[in-house]
Amino acid sequence: MEIFFTIDCYKKFKKICKNSSHEHLFSGLYGFFKERESLEKWKTGFRISQGPNGGLFLKDRFEGSGGYRFYFLLTISEEDVTISSFYPKKGKHSKKDLTTSETKESLKSGIQSRIDKNRFKVKFDPADKKISFISELIKPEKIELKKF
Repeated sequence: MEIFFTIDCYKKFKKICKNSSHEHLFSGLYGFFKERESLEKWKTGFRISQGPNGGLFLKDRFEGSGGYRFYFLLTISEEDVTISSFYPKKGKHSKKDLTTSETKESLKSGIQSRIDKNRFKVKFDPADKKISFISELIKPEKIELKKF
């Protein structure tokens, strides 16, 4: 089971983690993600809609009702999760919920990042029991300019 963050979600996550009240997320999510090493455990989130190719778009909680929310695309055939939105329920960057348009954009972002492979893979560090990220960004081809 592989876990990814879209580029926008990764940027928001990093911004949230700069706040001292959220700096525990790298270690907290390590345990949370490790507990969900099977598709069945990821399917326990609240189902928002059907994704492409039999996938699912879901929403789930981390650290209970006052903790964090994340929206993700579960691709069953590839056995991967693409997290497309993440936010705290309390604190400086808190939100009550995503709007309908934000939810639709989150789904689109998750799908597009899977297609383009423009996302960050979650890497597990067992020594520190923390997560880190590896870029999967596609580098643009070099274009040679010709003189005419």
